[in-house]
Amino acid sequence: MNITIRVYGVFIHNDQVLISEERYKEVDMFKFPGGGMEEGEGLQDALKREVLEEMGLDVEIMDHLYTTDFHTTSTFDPSVQVLSVYFLIDQGSFDVDDIPQWGVESTAQKKERFSWYPIESLSLDQFTFETERKAFSVLLNRLRL
Repeated sequence: MNITIRVYGVFIHNDQVLISEERYKEVDMFKFPGGGMEEGEGLQDALKREVLEEMGLDVEIMDHLYTTDFHTTSTFDPSVQVLSVYFLIDQGSFDVDDIPQWGVESTAQKKERFSWYPIESLSLDQFTFETERKAFSVLLNRLRL
């Protein structure tokens, strides 16, 4: 079985969290911004690259939030196991006004939009993937909400 490693950034500002609403290969996704780690990269370097590619932002990582602790397979290829790692992004490393509404890499096949949601208004079932729901649950526990 092949394994892919995914890295995601959790951006928080004024009790709101940044969500990526993405359509890829006919699948609608509600998730945290991020993407795949490439060969030769470390986890944090991969996340910084993904944020730079998708949002045009150079950010700093504050802390590890969650790493997948259960087996999950790729939505796009059932022969691939997915390991997801979530990091909190340092609030001082980005300017809210610099976050684009649309992803830099949006194309006909992949459309990505970034939106701020009040943390307390989100529910676990809004997130597309079980890994996202678990990461959001860990975030809520950390924030004690």
